[in-house]
Amino acid sequence: MAEGMARFEQFLVTIPSAVIVAICFLLVVYRMIDGELPAIPGFGTLIVLIGLLWLCVWPPHPMLPAIILLSIVALMVLFPFAERQMAIVELREYDIERFERAIRALEQKADNPSALFEAARWLGAQGFHADAIAIGDVALTMLSTKRDEVRNTSMREQFRAEERMVNEWRRLPIQPFPANAHECRACRTSNIPGTLFCSGCRRPYLLDRLKGVDLRARFWGRLVLTWALIGGTVAGAAAVGLVTSGIVRVAAVGGGLAILGMLLGFLFRMPRPGRD
Repeated sequence: MAEGMARFEQFLVTIPSAVIVAICFLLVVYRMIDGELPAIPGFGTLIVLIGLLWLCVWPPHPMLPAIILLSIVALMVLFPFAERQMAIVELREYDIERFERAIRALEQKADNPSALFEAARWLGAQGFHADAIAIGDVALTMLSTKRDEVRNTSMREQFRAEERMVNEWRRLPIQPFPANAHECRACRTSNIPGTLFCSGCRRPYLLDRLKGVDLRARFWGRLVLTWALIGGTVAGAAAVGLVTSGIVRVAAVGGGLAILGMLLGFLFRMPRPGRD
């Protein structure tokens, strides 16, 4: 009788756990079909969910389905975070439009210091400090120091805030770039930092590269895959810890916590266009 009650209680926990994992599986498939979730993180998430579903139906320990259920419910706290981060992503997509307007203005008039400073300001905000400094220096060389007799000021003085901005970038550490960060996708020419137009084909290669990045899809891919990996890590560490003892159990729990820390750090690092 007692054994039958224990199996019934396990059944009551296993069913909702398996149902929730199955629903998550279907939602991921739907997002992939809808195009909101990239293929690689989507398939990776599906593999993890299949493993979780297998552990729910055939658990190595009776407590494991309950742990999986609790971990999935606990991960729901990520959804308010997702909404906040999505707002940041949408704001950055709007900022790319500002960068594009600056590039279009430079196509009409190459010696436009205001457009150069606007492009440099956007690149500096994205962490491209070497490019921002080089472009800002070019803009500063265009500004005359001759004072206007009517306004009693020089062109250089009118852009004093922008000059301070460039000087502040000089004090920041220069972040390393990917090997192909300045490669033109149209003609494969490698350009030096600080050039907005390709030296080979004269296309705005940085704009082409940045507009080709779907930040929203990358963010959702990172969020969903990390969510699944956190659940898989919790389930895996719990499974090993429940069926073992001694140093193996300690290693499983410690390793699980270390992996969780790395996954959370990866999740909170927002994707940057042209760098990730």
